[in-house]
Amino acid sequence: MATPIALFFLLTIASMLSNFSGSMVNANSEGDALIAFKQSLSDPTNALKSWDQNLVDPCTWNFVTCNAANQVTRLDVASRNLAGHLVPQLGNLQYLQYLSLYKNQLQGSIPTELGNLKSLVALELQDNNLTGTIPPSLGNLKSLVFLRLSNNRGLSGDVPQEVSNLPNLKVLDVASRNLAGQLVPQLGNLQYLQYLSLYKNQLQGSIPTELGNLKSLVALELQDNNLTGTIPPSLGNLKSLVFLRLSNNRGLSGDVPHEVSNLPNLKVLDVSNTNLVESSIPRTIPLKNMATPSLGLCKLFFLLPIILAALF
Repeated sequence: MATPIALFFLLTIASMLSNFSGSMVNANSEGDALIAFKQSLSDPTNALKSWDQNLVDPCTWNFVTCNAANQVTRLDVASRNLAGHLVPQLGNLQYLQYLSLYKNQLQGSIPTELGNLKSLVALELQDNNLTGTIPPSLGNLKSLVFLRLSNNRGLSGDVPQEVSNLPNLKVLDVASRNLAGQLVPQLGNLQYLQYLSLYKNQLQGSIPTELGNLKSLVALELQDNNLTGTIPPSLGNLKSLVFLRLSNNRGLSGDVPHEVSNLPNLKVLDVSNTNLVESSIPRTIPLKNMATPSLGLCKLFFLLPIILAALF
C-alpha cells in the first residue's frame, strides 16, 4: 500500500502531466491556426520563415508573443507586404489581445470568426485591400479598445449597430473607405470613445443628437461625406473635444449652434464647404485656443475682425 508521501508525489506528477498536456494541446491548436493563416498568404520578404509547422510551440515564432502559460496573446505582422486573406481559424486564438496586420496587401472579407476573440484589445487592419462589410460579430469583443479599419476602400456597407455595444472602445477609425448608410444614434453609447474618425466615406443623413453623450471625445472627424441637416446643439456637451471636422458635407445647413462656444478645449473647427450660415458663427468661440478655425474662404473674411479681436 502506498504511503501518504508517495501518494502526494504521484498526484503532483499527474497534475503536472495534465497541465503540460493541456499546454501542448493549446499550443497545437494555436499553431494550427497560425499555419492556416500563413498558408493563405504570399510572403515576398519571407517574414514568416520561422513559422514552422513542425515546431509544436508557436511562441518561438517571429511576430508572435505569448504569456507565461504559452498562450498566444499578440500577433504583430504589420508593414510586411503580405498579400492574401484573413482566415477563419484566427478566431481560434482565444487568448489573443492584439491583432496588428496593418499596412499590408490583405484582400477579401473580415471573417465573422474574429468575433470569437473575447480577449482582444486592439484590432488593427487599416491600410489593406479588404472588401465586404464589417461583420456584426465584432460587437462581441467586449474588451476591445482600438478598432482601426481605415483605408480599406473595398469595405462597404455601414458601421454595424453592434459596434455600439463595445463598452471599452476608445478609438473607432473606419475612414477613407466606401462606408454608406447613416450614423446610428447608438454610437452615443460609447462612453469612453475618444476618437471617432469616419471621414472620406459616403455617409448620409443627419448627425445624431446622441453624439453629444460622448463626454470623453477628443476628435470628431466626419468631413468628406454626404451628411445633411443641422449641427446638433448637443455637441456643446463635448467638453474634451479638440478637433471638430465637418467640412465638405454640402448638405449641412442652418446655424452653427452657439453651444459650440462651450467647448473649452477646441483647437480645430473646420466647417468649410458646407451650407452653414456664416453669420451664425458665435463671437464667443475661444479663438485663442484655435489652431485652425477653417470655415471656407468667404467665411474666413467674415471672421477676420473676430479673429483679430481675439488675438489682440
